[in-house]
Amino acid sequence: MCWQTTSGAADAYTGRRSDGTFSSVTAAYYASQCLDGPTLGRKSSERIKALWEMEARTAQAAPRLGASNAGSYAPCATTLAPVRPAPLPVGKDAPPILVVNSTGDPATPLASAQALARELRSAVLVTTSGEAHGLLSLNACSLELAMRYLVDLQVPQDGTACP
Repeated sequence: MCWQTTSGAADAYTGRRSDGTFSSVTAAYYASQCLDGPTLGRKSSERIKALWEMEARTAQAAPRLGASNAGSYAPCATTLAPVRPAPLPVGKDAPPILVVNSTGDPATPLASAQALARELRSAVLVTTSGEAHGLLSLNACSLELAMRYLVDLQVPQDGTACP
């Protein structure tokens, strides 16, 4: 029974269908992760060496989960496709793009949100205090700003900080 539950969870996580085929969700995730993550190098041998070094550093900094999290970049180290960053500037003529991030997000550091907001020329960054990730970082203040942005098209001031 436990094996079936674990298998079902793994299938759901990776997008495996009942007929054994897979959706493109996992491939899209790794494509995004490899472009957004650390630059590991141009040649496959350089990428693998950089991955091993990153795993060792993160295992030392976070013994329980560091190497595992760094290991999630393994597809980036072994892919045959060249990794090319998006041309800049991105969103130069786009309407305002709202970026919300918590100050202590364990998965998406604030520095990454700030870099994204700089790359997206029309972006405005709203920060929330705390250590939540994704939608969990929305508190009453940032949720109100997001609702005004999405429903009423009111753009908050760039750099707004919610407690």
